[in-house]
Amino acid sequence: MRNCKLEDLLEQAGWSTVYEKHQYKIWITGIMDHQDEDLMHAFLDSYSPEDSEKICFDELAFHYQIFKNIYEKNSLNLFSWN
Repeated sequence: MRNCKLEDLLEQAGWSTVYEKHQYKIWITGIMDHQDEDLMHAFLDSYSPEDSEKICFDELAFHYQIFKNIYEKNSLNLFSWN
């Protein structure tokens, strides 16, 4: 996901201060590159921006990776014969 698109999503969700604080690390690590917009909306809706303003980047990245894994596993069709 491009930085301007990611910035807009985070700003709309009330995470603008978090993005300002961690934008360089998000860009360097590429943690949110090539992500589905639905995944990003679900992640941003699941966490409170008030709580995340105190979070360090490592915690943010950890929570994001765990959420991404759960989100992707829950969307799998486990019974392909249905």
